Amino acid sequence: MIKDKRDEVYERLKQNRIFSRKYFYPVTSDQACFKNRYRNIEIPVARELASEVLTLPLYEGLSLDDVDRIADIIRTV
Repeated sequence: MIKDKRDEVYERLKQNRIFSRKYFYPVTSDQACFKNRYRNIEIPVARELASEVLTLPLYEGLSLDDVDRIADIIRTV
């Protein structure tokens, strides 16, 4: 399943000069400026999503050939 391979997909795309983004990562409450203030907060769903979400390239000039290339790389993971 792809969601279990987010980091592997990220690295494979990066190796092919396709830059995705680990969105919502790390969770905001883990940022240095908030860490001491929210260290005891329970947010399991947010943490799970932060470890799974990967934003693929998305812009107006993205060609269908590039979309196919991205999809092909993801399929090989």
